[in-house]
Amino acid sequence: MAAGKKVVASALPCLAAHAGKYVLLADDREAFVRHIKACLAGEDGLAPAEERAAFAAENDWQHRWADFQTLTHSALASVAIVLCTKDNLAYCKACIAGILSQTALPNYEIIVVDRGSTDGTRDLLKELEEEDLPSLRVLLADDEKNFAAGCNMGIREATSDYVVLLEDNTFVSRGWLTALLSQMHREKELGLCCPATNLGAGEAKVPVYYRNAAEMAQYAYLYTWQHLGQMREKGKSLSLFCAILRRKTFTDLGPLDEDYQGSRLCGYDLSMALRKEGLRLAVAEDAFVHRGLHPTHQKALSPPQEERFEADKKHYEEKWKTPWKPRAHRPGVTREMNLDSLFPPEALLPEEREKTEKPAQKEASSQ
Repeated sequence: MAAGKKVVASALPCLAAHAGKYVLLADDREAFVRHIKACLAGEDGLAPAEERAAFAAENDWQHRWADFQTLTHSALASVAIVLCTKDNLAYCKACIAGILSQTALPNYEIIVVDRGSTDGTRDLLKELEEEDLPSLRVLLADDEKNFAAGCNMGIREATSDYVVLLEDNTFVSRGWLTALLSQMHREKELGLCCPATNLGAGEAKVPVYYRNAAEMAQYAYLYTWQHLGQMREKGKSLSLFCAILRRKTFTDLGPLDEDYQGSRLCGYDLSMALRKEGLRLAVAEDAFVHRGLHPTHQKALSPPQEERFEADKKHYEEKWKTPWKPRAHRPGVTREMNLDSLFPPEALLPEEREKTEKPAQKEASSQ
């Protein structure tokens, strides 16, 4: 039909609406032959060739794909990834590139909240805005906003079903968001869920063997495949390095507590609030997100960091009337474990990973 040819077809239900104008339909041998003879004799009554060709062009596979994509978006839950950053240019660039290249779920957006960066991060975000990426929005906050305030700023802009809070020193792996969303969708009483990772985060930390970005991708693929559909509910608190929850939860509980100066105790605070509401916390074992080195992973905090942490700790204990306790690790996992899994953030960029990835690793990551 796209070539202007007359078409005679079996009486398929999907063609019924176009019978007589764009196509002739037949139920049996006699009708099929009769229609063919009518077409050859010019007695078919079909629309002119130009009109039939135009109709076919409007119904090609590209249009079918567009319709399918629209239906897919409407059927799947929407997710807003709130990425809060400040003066962490290299990791922020790698983090955004990772989300864009490793996320298969179509119905998501990235809301980047910059809290007054002066290291070139804002220039990077402006460049990304100029690329007009449909899944990216940038919010520029002043440098007075702490982590909680920055997250709240991004959450208020979200209109999605779910929200993911993501730190800027993370790099996601394939399937990460689909796995997190699946756990939340399957477990209605699950209030907060985070992926497995290589550093910090208590029960979310797992032993890893990788030493570079290419090995990390291979490790993440194997680990998540081996733990498909599994989750761990041992801990009483989850870190917000990467955590998903329903946006309605923020409506019900209110925003993150902005009295915390740093980000470390925000996860403890939110976890406590969720548990008070009878909601569960879990680590999705079939999702893995790499973490780069963060100041809170150092053996000793700097004096300003220590002072800030002590103030946050006091606020937590007064608010919840309970002593603060650090998260426990899994059996066999220690604080010092996996420090050799760190590498420069530039190595996380897709073009750099391509240089170091071996053929076998490429094959595994493409499956």
